[in-house]
Amino acid sequence: MFGWVLVSGTFVFIFVMSYLGGTHTLYTLLPLLLGLLCIIVGLLRRDSRQR
Repeated sequence: MFGWVLVSGTFVFIFVMSYLGGTHTLYTLLPLLLGLLCIIVGLLRRDSRQR
């Protein structure tokens, strides 16, 4: 759940910053990477629990 919040929040932030004409730095990608990592780990855990 935490990963989905990070990823969607990052996409909203990038979209708003692009719309307003601002720039986003590489620091914007950190929550995106963290969120994707959380999602992957969560999916792997859920998959291993079902076996």
